[in-house]
Amino acid sequence: MTRVKSTGLKLSLLCSSVVFMLWGCGNSEQPQAASTALPLVQVMELPAPVSDRVHQFSGILESDKTAELSFRVPGTLEQILADEGSQVKKGQVIARLDPHDFQVSVMELEARLSEAEAAHRLAAIELKRVRAAINDKAIAGVKLDRAISAEARAKAGVELLKQSLKKAQDSLAYTSLKAPYDGVIGKRFVDRYELVDVGTQIVTIHQPTTLNAVVDVSESQIWNLRQGANGEVSWFNAEGSVAAEITQIASVPDRLKRTYEVTFALKQAPKQLVAGKAVNVAVSLPYASKTPVFCIPAMAVSSQKSQLYVNRVVNEHAKAVAVKAMSQTDDSICVSGELQQGERIILAGGAFVENGHKVEVLGEAQVKS
Repeated sequence: MTRVKSTGLKLSLLCSSVVFMLWGCGNSEQPQAASTALPLVQVMELPAPVSDRVHQFSGILESDKTAELSFRVPGTLEQILADEGSQVKKGQVIARLDPHDFQVSVMELEARLSEAEAAHRLAAIELKRVRAAINDKAIAGVKLDRAISAEARAKAGVELLKQSLKKAQDSLAYTSLKAPYDGVIGKRFVDRYELVDVGTQIVTIHQPTTLNAVVDVSESQIWNLRQGANGEVSWFNAEGSVAAEITQIASVPDRLKRTYEVTFALKQAPKQLVAGKAVNVAVSLPYASKTPVFCIPAMAVSSQKSQLYVNRVVNEHAKAVAVKAMSQTDDSICVSGELQQGERIILAGGAFVENGHKVEVLGEAQVKS
């Protein structure tokens, strides 16, 4: 009885296996049909080409006129007549050195000059007498030569002392440091009674109402700049920007940074802009490309062995077009290649498409360049 039941159970299992195998064979064509489906892609219309690219440079604001003033003679600083931030006029005395030693030199040379002039007058009188005696043949001719030489030496001594006196008077005048133009005292570097040398920086004077933005430009970009080009100056938390124009372009790079200094003159100076403030300068520069440049989403560009491609859709077939990257932002890339405005390119799904294969367009996206 047990044997019969075991045989019946085995038979039932065998029939179930045969049915399952037949069902599996009957559905073997479904994966094959799925494998022949066309790849789905989303496309976009190629926008109009762009001619310029906006470059951003970081820089510092500087006054159009800035001078670091120092004395031309050494001495002890006796007076400082202009504080930081004070307005000064051209020719106004800003600081003075102790003039005592220079005054003494002037007085000494004035006395020596008086003595030399007296000696010259005496030599001239003596020469006149010798000439008269020579005419009367009362003395030898050699004395005339000596008299002429003595008068010439005395005259030269007077001229020498005049020049020395002029030099001493100039030195005395140099003890007063004067403003070279109307402006504002930006910073003071010394205090009263300090001993300063020639060239020691005393104060900085500038004109803060006229500002320049000074930026450093790399050697790969400097060739594209020209005097008169326009830019936009902005700063942290700025609600807008200020127009500027290139006025100076350095032709020799910095020895360490290997960058070129470019000066932008601001066409106006809002109150919040002061010398020394950090700013950004935006300049539109043309692309150096013989073919049109298009700015498209970065996801529309694929790469293979360091070569970039854009897949163009022509008659529902994908065609890879080699492109060159010109610039890139966070979500877009500007490329140049054999592309034309209005062509459809694959935006999404390009990673699963091979060149020349037919594709099924799922939809067209509206993307701004």
